[in-house]
Amino acid sequence: MMIHGGSFEDGVLDFSVNTNPCVTKEMMETLLVKHADKGLVYPDIDGEELLQSICSQMAIEPSRMVLGNGATDCLYRMAATLKPKTAVLIEPTFSEYRKALSLHGCDVYSLTYDFKASKSMAEAQILDQLKKVKAEMVVLCHPNNPTGHCYSEDFIAQLVKNQKVQKGYVLVDESFRFFEDIVSCYKKDEWNLIVLTSLTKYYGIPGLRIGYMTGNHSLIETMKKSQMPWTLNGLALTVTKDLMDNQGLKEATTAWYNSEKIYINNALSDLKGLEVLKSTTNYVLCFMDEFLGTEINQWLLAQSEPMGIRECGDFGGLSDSYIRIGLKSHEDNEKLIHQLEEYWRLNNG
Repeated sequence: MMIHGGSFEDGVLDFSVNTNPCVTKEMMETLLVKHADKGLVYPDIDGEELLQSICSQMAIEPSRMVLGNGATDCLYRMAATLKPKTAVLIEPTFSEYRKALSLHGCDVYSLTYDFKASKSMAEAQILDQLKKVKAEMVVLCHPNNPTGHCYSEDFIAQLVKNQKVQKGYVLVDESFRFFEDIVSCYKKDEWNLIVLTSLTKYYGIPGLRIGYMTGNHSLIETMKKSQMPWTLNGLALTVTKDLMDNQGLKEATTAWYNSEKIYINNALSDLKGLEVLKSTTNYVLCFMDEFLGTEINQWLLAQSEPMGIRECGDFGGLSDSYIRIGLKSHEDNEKLIHQLEEYWRLNNG
């Protein structure tokens, strides 16, 4: 059973990962050579230059943002700082939330809902269920991993308001918002709203690791004080800033995303018994009437050009009848579609 995407061996065309293919190996080589000297010196402990750059773009006070060695680093440090006794996860969702909170003695509860329902109905279901639970923290991913579901601004505002009444927090993970330029839900006046963001997805640098968290001044200051020195990679800090300043990359990513999202949705929808769920980011969740993700993966990996997709049986509220597919280059997307078409043909799908 897969626990995270990106767990296949080298040589496998990996559709379980959700990173930006517009950031190419050649682009990365150029940036690493440009900043090679950063590997010879100690990095800035706080990543001040990159922090200031992000805060300037988002109009956020630097005292309300902390950088981390990936968003997961920020998540675990936040859990260690606040140590909530109870938390509710809106599932299916990313497994690390539960792990990070449980590590510090938090009782973590699952809230599942009909994610195939309309947005208004789904959000009403969640709010209704939360009335029956009092938790110190509610966690949601927006857009959600693995469904790609995006929540409304009014829903998040209501969630924050409800939690504030019982002096509880709302943690929103916005790591996949950039592909459709979804506006951040961060608001400095909401002391109980914490926003988590990964930069490794959109900027295609999962091996370098960079992310950030925004929240109230007290939380962020405590997290900064408890941060181990030199956890931020000097190459990650400089390469990320260059990528964020690259307007051509943003334009290329938008063109690629808009084109490939249409292609992959249409091609997958032609497969009999496969339902493609609406997604607002760079992956799609699919439900299959007859086939299982584990069986499809076994077959894909056994082909002359092996490839893999994300099985979803380990996500709360999902089963092995669901698969998640990350968008890649058009050439690679075509290869996967051709293989899936062949699998359906051989199995009378």
